[in-house]
Amino acid sequence: VDQAVPLDRLGPEHVRRPARALPWMETVTAGGDLEAAVRHGRVLPLDQLGATGAGPWLVLDPAGELLAVYEAHRSGTAKPRVVLGAEG
Repeated sequence: VDQAVPLDRLGPEHVRRPARALPWMETVTAGGDLEAAVRHGRVLPLDQLGATGAGPWLVLDPAGELLAVYEAHRSGTAKPRVVLGAEG
């Protein structure tokens, strides 16, 4: 609420990137082969994903763009709750 902007003054500079809108979620960064696996929605071992804690986790690409949100799955793995899009 303290960051609210009246609708008549709302502009593109006020729109938050998805990763910044969820500051309470832990983030992990995925590049290379891991990024490709995330973009394809693969179930991943937690250690491969680099995730710690109970989740869920925001998965970002190396540029800081949100790729997916992963959640705990079976023992020692995480699965995507949502994948936001393919590269390109």
